This record gives sequence, structure tokens and C-alpha cells, in this order.
Amino acid sequence: MIRSLLLVSLFVLPAVAQAQAPPPYEASIQAHRDSIRTAFLDPETPPLQPDEIAAFSGLDYYDVDPAYRVTARFERVEGDEPVAMNTSGGDIRDYRRFGTLHFEIGGAPLTLAAYQSVVPPEDPAYTNYLAIPFRDATSGGATYAAGRYLDLTIPEGDEVVLDFNEAYAPYCAYSPRYSCILPPPENRLTVAVEAGVKKYDVWTGVVSEEGGYSIAFPGPPLDQAQPNENGLTLHMQTFEQGEAAYFVMHTVTEADFDTLSASELAGFFDAAQQGGAQGFGGTLGHAEEIELDGVPGRSFEVNAPEQSLYGRSRMFASGRMLYQILVLTEGRRPDGPEADRFLDSFRILEGGATPRLQRLLDEAGYEYTVDDDGDYKLTFSTTGERTHLVVISTYTPDLTLVPSYEVWALVGRGLSELPAGLAEALLRRSGDLPALSAQLYGGSDGEPMLVALSTVVEQGVSVAALQRVVEQLALEADELEARFVGTDDL
Repeated sequence: MIRSLLLVSLFVLPAVAQAQAPPPYEASIQAHRDSIRTAFLDPETPPLQPDEIAAFSGLDYYDVDPAYRVTARFERVEGDEPVAMNTSGGDIRDYRRFGTLHFEIGGAPLTLAAYQSVVPPEDPAYTNYLAIPFRDATSGGATYAAGRYLDLTIPEGDEVVLDFNEAYAPYCAYSPRYSCILPPPENRLTVAVEAGVKKYDVWTGVVSEEGGYSIAFPGPPLDQAQPNENGLTLHMQTFEQGEAAYFVMHTVTEADFDTLSASELAGFFDAAQQGGAQGFGGTLGHAEEIELDGVPGRSFEVNAPEQSLYGRSRMFASGRMLYQILVLTEGRRPDGPEADRFLDSFRILEGGATPRLQRLLDEAGYEYTVDDDGDYKLTFSTTGERTHLVVISTYTPDLTLVPSYEVWALVGRGLSELPAGLAEALLRRSGDLPALSAQLYGGSDGEPMLVALSTVVEQGVSVAALQRVVEQLALEADELEARFVGTDDL
């Protein structure tokens, strides 16, 4: 019912006339989670196969909460009698109960046992590794039913830190190819540990080369195409699950939206959303102007109580392409996390990043050129009048990730050897910006040496935020050049 209503009437086209850095602890947990994501996206490492990686849309976590980073008293267990541990694959593995951890969460006294495998690990680096499998009140609900793990190295003293923000699910949570030990009865906590990784659900990542976008569906979508009354062809991908339906639609228009004024574009969105709502007997709800990576758009609600239909939609216009993303439900407003995840996962690919970045740079007043690879070269002069080459390029390591800008500031001159103290200074600089890294190039046998500072910012960054990043990078490079390289321009 939902799809048939949408096919005939929803997408009606009218005639066209500064971010704060996270605290250090939160940033360290995020870096830990980023490393896990990187491993999941590597086809050479488990647990995902190459075809599964294409559908991987990331792991879901609880918000970082320092309250779940607790100090525990570690009590060693005498003797080495093996304990038979059940596994998800049905086999039995021998472990040794190495110690007991005593701690509190929310004032409740708790204990967990730490185990060591009787079989020596293949990798010597894990010789002192202890496993802490546990279940809690979230297991089988928000988190993996079989339980989660914490890692611990054998402590030298009787006090350790347990950080449940780093609690992870074993590989068997992601693939039946793996068998992992299950938490024994003594490691089943009565409290809800609302920290660490949540239950993994497999969404389907979709990349449309024709439409120039990517999005994640709760399941495999169907492809459809339909001519509309304006003589244009509406391309859509749809997925239905229970009382909810998910849609992403695109069409190529005769107009170039990038040439429209703000008022003309607003008028187009007004007419489009009104026509779409009326097409299936509905009315408009809340509507507001939005932006996606610099592309203008409109977010709005559609309600048809008589048909018990409710929808949340987003519409974007870039070049000649018009996009609409919609979640439609029966009997209730689509407010759940799945609707949010679907709407938020939409990204415009194509060369769309290039015009968006160009608009940002135009508005910020930068002088730049574009090379054959689509990278932007900017010349930025600091107050010291030394010139630095700043490179901004689009950066998408994987289509399931949010595209971002990689920003570089380079300084240097020909040197026969590395100046004393420069490497140490670069390491200190690496903490001055989020995700800032520092690299050295050359510096021996008379080769030119370059000092490279870089950072990565999300593509949705505002003009003001981008300008601050570029300015701070250039100032950092300027100070390094003045101190260690000299005043020669590149």
C-alpha cells in the first residue's frame, strides 16, 4: 500500500523558475573505535568478508560515559585447575581462572572473573592477555545476546582500571564462521552496563553511480523507475519492513539548481513539498531549511491521518539533480532510531564534493586553483608574510564513511640534514588540532625537505570552521618554519 501510493503521487515536480574539540578522554575512546572500524573495513582482516564489507554501515555504540571507567581490586586466584568454557560453536575450550575483579557501578558492588587460555596464543604479544567475558542486563536487548568482552593484561599490582566504554562483541556476533567463549554464570552482572558497543544489525549499503549518492537501507532495496507528469523519469530505491517503508528518489531536471537564487530555490522546495503532500491526500507538518555538505535542502513532514500515513522527508538540489529521501509509516510518526539512521546515512557523491568545496572557498574568499585530480591548491599568507601551500582535497576512504576534507599545510626548503629538534616539535604540534598529523619529507643528501601538517574535517564543515582550520594550520606551519626551517618561501 505504501509503495503504490508513493509511486503515483509523492514526488511531484513544479515548474522551475565552529565545532568544539572533544575532551581528551572522549577523543581517546573515539580513536579506539575508529581503529576497530578501520579493521572491519579491511578485506584482509576478520570478521567480515569482502561482500559483507559493502553492506557494513558501522558499529553502534553507547555515548562515552566516564562513569563506566572504574577502578577494580584485582585478586589473584591460586592454583591453575582448568575451567571448561562453553563456546558459541558448541565446542569446549579450557581456560584458567586467573583472578577476580572487585568493583562498583552506580554504587552496586560487582565481581568479574578474568581468564587465561590454557593453550598458548599463536602470537607471543598475547602471552599476558586475560579475557573477561560478561553478560549484563542489556544482553539480548541493546547488546549482543551472548555477551561482550573486556581485555586485560596481567597486572603487576592489585589494582586495575576497567573501562566498559571499550566493551566489544566477539567475532561470533558478526559472523557464524567464528566460535567464541561464552560468559560463565559467575560473569553475569545484574546491572545494565550501558557503555561500549551495541548489538550489530546488518544494513545494506547502497552506492548509486547513476544518481551519484550513497545510503544505507535496513535491508536490500528494490530498484524502480517511473515517468511523471512533467516528462521526467523518477528513479527510486525502496525497502519495506513491517509498517515502515524507506525510499530514496532522484531525477534529472531541466534546470540547474546551482544557478538559482536562494529565494527561487526556496520557492521550488515550497511547491515540491506541497505537491508531494497533496498527491496522497496529506498535509505538511514541520518544515525547515537544511544543508548537506554544502548542498541546500529542505526537511519536512507529511501527514495523512485519514489514511493513517505519516512521513519524514528530506529534499536536496545539486546541479540538475533533485533528491528526496523519505521514511513513511502507518499508524505512527517515524521517530525511531532506524528512521534517523536511514535519513542521516544519505550522502551525495559524484563530483558533487567539488562544487560544494568550491562554494565554501568562494565564500571564504580564498585564492585557489584546481588540478586534474580535483584537489584544491590554495596560497595562504600569514602575518609574517611567509607563503605556505595549503592543499584541500576530498577524502573518502570508503563509501560507507562520511566524506571529508583532508587539509594540508606544507613548508620547507632544501636542507642537507634534518634540523635538530624539528621532529620533536612536530610531535608536539600533533596535538594542537583534531586529527592533526605531522610528517617529514626528504631532508638528506641535499633533497628538499618539507614539513607537512595535516588534519581531516567532515565535509559538512561550515565556511567559518573551514577558515579557522586553514588559518590555524598555516599559523602552525609558519611558526615551525620560522623556528626550524628559515624564512625562505616554498
